[in-house]
Amino acid sequence: MCNKVQRISLTEKQQIALHQDMPYMVVDSCIACEMIYLISKGIRTLECCCGHGKQLAYALIMSESHDAMIDLGYVPVKEANGVYRVLLNGE
Repeated sequence: MCNKVQRISLTEKQQIALHQDMPYMVVDSCIACEMIYLISKGIRTLECCCGHGKQLAYALIMSESHDAMIDLGYVPVKEANGVYRVLLNGE
């Protein structure tokens, strides 16, 4: 379980791709490395959470990242509004 957050710096290109107004994202520290990896692979995320010991770590991704997530070994599950939920390793 994680009680800390970490800022992930974004390049201008990543900021545009993720529709971020800020040059960083704030994520739970225990999934920060995995989120940095996913962003570096061009995955468009909407939100993420480590679960804080109450649920499994996950990220919501945009539909255009579906195939790339499968290529990376993840199993996207369709949610409402055309987004997908993927379980994270949380390490």
